[in-house]
Amino acid sequence: MKIGIISCGKSNVSSVANALSHVGLYPVRLSKPEEACDLLIMPGVGSFDSGIHHLKLSGFYQYIVEHINTGKPFIGICLGMQILFNTSEEGTECGLSVLSGHLEKLSSETKKNSRVQPNIGYNLVNFSDNQDGNLIGEELNGFYYFLH
Repeated sequence: MKIGIISCGKSNVSSVANALSHVGLYPVRLSKPEEACDLLIMPGVGSFDSGIHHLKLSGFYQYIVEHINTGKPFIGICLGMQILFNTSEEGTECGLSVLSGHLEKLSSETKKNSRVQPNIGYNLVNFSDNQDGNLIGEELNGFYYFLH
């Protein structure tokens, strides 16, 4: 399986690559959209408009859409997930529109009065229900820190 991690200056690619390497997977870091991958990962940090701008400049904007349209898996982390939507309250750029919706910031009031909360802290992860069995095994069960 060929795994590509998009590296266009708006993310911590090394953290994702190190995590994959730790479980025996060795991704390719993509600085331009030249290689076809079985799985594409887009980590991201920053604002919606800035992320979209970098994707357009680097050529990844259309590359990601084409990858997803072929039915291949895509993992978006943080900003990498946000760019899949139509628009964001953070700016005026159009997202990839793979997922329909408009992103809005969670206000302090929304956070207090909602059952939807950011997931911050340690949580138990149990991989025993993994049906594929080829990527992650039960030996990795344990507590992991989440910030999303």
